[in-house]
Amino acid sequence: MKSILLNHTQIENKILRLSHQILENNFYEKHLFFVGLNVRGNMLCSKIVSILKPLFDGEIEYFTLSSKRNTNKEIEISDIDIFSSRSLNNKSVIVFDDVVDSGQTLMYAVSYITSFNPNKIQTVALIDRNHRKFPIKVDYVGLQVATTLHENVVVEFDESNPENSCAFLQ
Repeated sequence: MKSILLNHTQIENKILRLSHQILENNFYEKHLFFVGLNVRGNMLCSKIVSILKPLFDGEIEYFTLSSKRNTNKEIEISDIDIFSSRSLNNKSVIVFDDVVDSGQTLMYAVSYITSFNPNKIQTVALIDRNHRKFPIKVDYVGLQVATTLHENVVVEFDESNPENSCAFLQ
């Protein structure tokens, strides 16, 4: 059974608030690198970029990192050629995920990005479940939810009909 956590309007309000928090905390930056994790993290990232582009005086570049579980159930981050051609050295990077559960995907992504020597890394999640197995902190959170380990939180961004976008618990 699905239980709605956030409807379309609530998601849009959370995204707007997250955008303003990111802007306030990075106001003096000249260049920001945004990284969306997988499909939904990338969609969240894209929505925040569209809000921030007209407000932010610096440059914003955004990329997608993909992850998958290997045969040992470990997370592998797919390398992106464009990452290698960009210098993240002493730059600020913000990583986006739709839902953070154990923190494993976010931890692997941050670890991967760290190899490019950024100045700082911040993290964003629309929903944070607080079931950490990995010591990763989410800097910007839309909604914190206390759930059981057996429940699943899903965010659906419906690009063809945004009014159908929602986050639900199943």
